[in-house]
Amino acid sequence: MTRSVQPFWLTSLMVFPLLGPGVCLLPPAPRLCRGAALTATLAVFAVALRLFVLLRGGQGRWLLFTDHPWIARFGIRYTLGLDGLSLLLVLLTAFLLVVAVLVSWREIDTHIPLFYGALSYTHLTLPTNALVLMSVGGGSSKKKKIERL
Repeated sequence: MTRSVQPFWLTSLMVFPLLGPGVCLLPPAPRLCRGAALTATLAVFAVALRLFVLLRGGQGRWLLFTDHPWIARFGIRYTLGLDGLSLLLVLLTAFLLVVAVLVSWREIDTHIPLFYGALSYTHLTLPTNALVLMSVGGGSSKKKKIERL
């Protein structure tokens, strides 16, 4: 059973880590890149913490679930689901990556945009493993198959 939390919070967990490397591509990248990486990781941590506080006593299989047609012509859907274990993993990942950015703040002197871009990529992939379900075709029968997992 889902709570009264909007499903766009799940998508924001995927979008915020992409903003940090986007700023790192700008010309004065080394100066802005650290701040962008910290801002992106803090934003993801804030969203994960908000979801943890609101959904920690949830009942049912999915605490949050969103399913939208993505490329309808080919039957490809954009599906995200968050259960209790995934919620803990997303929160832990967000916290550890904030710590990683803070620890590396003065230690990384060369290739700063590359380092924070790779760190943001890590931030994107780790919660994705716990959070994302991509479904191709199916519709409601696909959702039933996903719920059986």
